[in-house]
Amino acid sequence: MRISTKLIILELLGGIFGWIWIGAYIASLYFLYVALANDAASAWHTAMNGGLNLLLRMQQSDESEQLEAIETPSVEANKV
Repeated sequence: MRISTKLIILELLGGIFGWIWIGAYIASLYFLYVALANDAASAWHTAMNGGLNLLLRMQQSDESEQLEAIETPSVEANKV
C-alpha cells in the first residue's frame, strides 16, 4: 500500500472519529439539559451511585483475584 493511500485512510478514520466525538458531545449536552429540566436530581444521583458502586466492586474483584493467584499454590508444587 502506498503512503498516500495510508494517509487518506488515516484522515478518513480521524474524520469519522471526530464526528462521532462531536455527536457524543451534543448528546451529552442534551442529556444534561433533560436531567436538569426535568428536575431529575434523584435519578442523577442514583445513576452516579450505581456507576461508582460498580467501579468499586470491579476493583475489589480484581484485587481478590490477584490475592487468590498469589495465595493459591501451583499444581506443579503438589506433584510428587
